[in-house]
Amino acid sequence: MEEIKKLMRQAKEILPYSAGVVDLTGKVIASTEEELIDTVDSSVRAVLTSDELFSSTADKTYYKILIGEHAKYVVYVSSNDPDSKVSLQLLSEWIKTALKEKGTDADKLIFIRNVLLDIRDP
Repeated sequence: MEEIKKLMRQAKEILPYSAGVVDLTGKVIASTEEELIDTVDSSVRAVLTSDELFSSTADKTYYKILIGEHAKYVVYVSSNDPDSKVSLQLLSEWIKTALKEKGTDADKLIFIRNVLLDIRDP
C-alpha cells in the first residue's frame, strides 16, 4: 500500500486534477488529497459491476486496474475531460509496475535467504 501512496504523492505534482486509488470495497487507499484516504467512494460498486474498463460519474472518471483478468483496484481522477482517460491509463500502468517490482524484490529476498540457508526447492 505504501508504494501506491507514494505514487499518488508524486502524481499530485504532475496531474492538473485530484486522483486516487480505491480498493474493491470502495475504500480510498491512496489519493492526491490525503484527507480522502479511508473514505468510501460509493460509485465504485457500479464501476466494478460494469463490463467497461472506464466509467464516469458527474464529476469523476474511473478506470479498473486489472491484475490478470480480475479487477484489483479502481483508479479515479476528478475530471471528465477527454484527457483524463489517458491519465488514468498511465496511472494504472505506473501502479501495476510498482506492484510488480515490489513482488520481484520480495522474490529476490526469498531467493537470497534460501541460498544463504542452503534451502533447496524440491
